[in-house]
Amino acid sequence: MAKIDWTLTDDTLTISGLLCHRATGKLYGKQWTAWYTEEMPSSAGPWKLRGLPGLIIKAEDAEGIHCFTLYETKNEVIDINMIGSPEYQKLSRKKLMAFKKKTLGNPRYPKEPTYYVPEGADEVLEVNVNGTFYSVGYNSHMMILQKSHVYKPLELE
Repeated sequence: MAKIDWTLTDDTLTISGLLCHRATGKLYGKQWTAWYTEEMPSSAGPWKLRGLPGLIIKAEDAEGIHCFTLYETKNEVIDINMIGSPEYQKLSRKKLMAFKKKTLGNPRYPKEPTYYVPEGADEVLEVNVNGTFYSVGYNSHMMILQKSHVYKPLELE
């Protein structure tokens, strides 16, 4: 993954009772503002954002399209199991990004998001999101909210 050259600032903000510091950086063509806490000594963060001197609690892109916020932490010890599948394909980043753009950027996708789900492979259930019910199509490795939207990629480069 690409390295993020963060610029640390003196700005602070309390989020969920944690003192956070502000940093800005650019990743894959998008400018990000991140709020991290040194109270949790981890350089991790949401999605591919990482590399600060504390856990990233909140991150937002400059356009305000994408926002990640940590709402809760738990201290648990669990095993992490990776399940392999013969259907998995190893791809270069370039090929993966081209596939995502072709699939999610297709004008047909917002109107018919289940277009890429093979016939008979999907099941449907209802999901309550903040009082609104959505039909959800899914199979063993994909979940698609069947509500029209416009694809806004996290990565521009």
